[in-house]
Amino acid sequence: MNQMYSRKKIKIHLIPRSHFLLIGTLIVYYWNTLFGNSLIEKVAVILFILGILIGRFYSNIIPIFRVPNLSETRINNLLVTRLGLFIAGIGLFSHLLYYDLSVFQGIEYSENYINSRGKGYITVFFDWLPIGMLLTISASNRKNKWMIFVITVLLLSYCSFYFLILMKRRQVILVLICLVAIFLNKKINIKHVISMYLLAFGGYFIFSLFGRVREKFQSASFLETLSYIKDNFSIEWISLNNGFEGKYISMILSDTMGYVDANGLNISVLFGALTIIIPRSLLGFKFLAFPDWYTFIFHPYEHSLNIGYAGSIVAESYLYFSWAGILLFSIIIGYTSKVVDLLRERKHNIIYGVFIYICTILPRLDFGSLIIMILFTLLPIFLVYKASVIRN
Repeated sequence: MNQMYSRKKIKIHLIPRSHFLLIGTLIVYYWNTLFGNSLIEKVAVILFILGILIGRFYSNIIPIFRVPNLSETRINNLLVTRLGLFIAGIGLFSHLLYYDLSVFQGIEYSENYINSRGKGYITVFFDWLPIGMLLTISASNRKNKWMIFVITVLLLSYCSFYFLILMKRRQVILVLICLVAIFLNKKINIKHVISMYLLAFGGYFIFSLFGRVREKFQSASFLETLSYIKDNFSIEWISLNNGFEGKYISMILSDTMGYVDANGLNISVLFGALTIIIPRSLLGFKFLAFPDWYTFIFHPYEHSLNIGYAGSIVAESYLYFSWAGILLFSIIIGYTSKVVDLLRERKHNIIYGVFIYICTILPRLDFGSLIIMILFTLLPIFLVYKASVIRN
């Protein structure tokens, strides 16, 4: 009798469906736009959101991709482990080729950014280090706690190196999301989900503070940095309209739409994205990808110092094909989001994790960066799984 009236535990997925996540990140990144004064810029972001929903709807009508069911295939975990270690080795070698011991003496974040310019042929392999380790840990037998422990320690060391030494946050987010995709891909108690979201909010708070003080952190001790935060902290540091990176993304959209209205479309920038993986030495010249183009046009002084701005996916879509570009690209993204969700409980959970990571930062990406992530992060993982699938 007690069981009959007992309250059933509600279980949900920790990661929401990808189109909801996309819409949420668009709202966060374009907060200033959506709550600003420009009606036409609001329409651009809203049209992008509507395009995602349209693409998601058509994924139920025009299926072009089929993800195998769990019962149809099994994975050769030993091969995944070997290939994962091989990929991680290439990622480690690229880091050793790029950095020397002076990096531990403290390098300015801006200087590190400047030094990376023109070295994309090395840096495109950086994500292979965590991806290789993640592939290895995903293929490890859960009973092999020693292997899981070692890989976990290595991943924590990697995150610490990027966060505390290189002052970068993106790589840490990638690792955390992929770990969630590996170990928490099933529905869990809603109370645990709420607890984890509270932790995620705490992480957002820490990352926002870190973005404000990383220059200070490089030139002062940890205690001095904490004292600086205590004396100078303002709610604007973590507010969506001023403290978050989105204010720059909204600014880029506004500037780009103004440029198109005054000068027309500029599809030549698209060639910069399409040829981004081709070294300048082979072409003899280099087209400007969107972030470089934007900085060159609107912030020439920063461009002369090899300092740039992030991308803005809505702005870049508008620059190439106006309103049609915003609608077309957002429909493709919405359509793809259905495939992403099909991978949630499949054996391709690393691919799912990377896709979700892309969803969280899509508003600030440019086409060139997206192409690099597809070719040098998603494609290698897909090929590993492709080579390791055994049909039942």
